[in-house]
Amino acid sequence: MEHNDSKEQLPIDETWHMAHAEAEEVLNDVAFYRTMIANTAFIGSPDSKEWILVDCGIAHYGKRIIEAAHKRFGDVPLKPFF
Repeated sequence: MEHNDSKEQLPIDETWHMAHAEAEEVLNDVAFYRTMIANTAFIGSPDSKEWILVDCGIAHYGKRIIEAAHKRFGDVPLKPFF
């Protein structure tokens, strides 16, 4: 078996662990998705027409955060805020 000491990062399959991309509900209108060492919060009930995202996630979790949001809110778009 050949050992590779390369520091090159291996590509991650885009569907990697998408089944686990699901927000955990804390209250009816508050849920979170854990991204390794940080959390991403979804504010809004699942049947709401408006919701916001508090993103404290880390790199490479973007698609999983989007998937968790889609599972919770369907096709309802994110409400922009600053």
